[in-house]
Amino acid sequence: MFGNSMKYVEYVECAIPGNQRGMTKVCEDAKIESFPTWVFADGTRLTGEQLPTTLGDKAGCSKDDVRPTSPEASTTATP
Repeated sequence: MFGNSMKYVEYVECAIPGNQRGMTKVCEDAKIESFPTWVFADGTRLTGEQLPTTLGDKAGCSKDDVRPTSPEASTTATP
């Protein structure tokens, strides 16, 4: 959903490969309960799939910095 912009997201993998119930220690320590969990600078969290506009609002991004997308949007579409 984020395409090339994913490089701007600090990402931590919590799942342990091959273990559907296990979670890495760093995520256990952070009390992550579900994926994805979005953690913001102020310590607040959102869980589950979120629209980029929602994440941008929470992160304090300008509306000009965030383009709305939808799961139905084609990844080959050009702006």
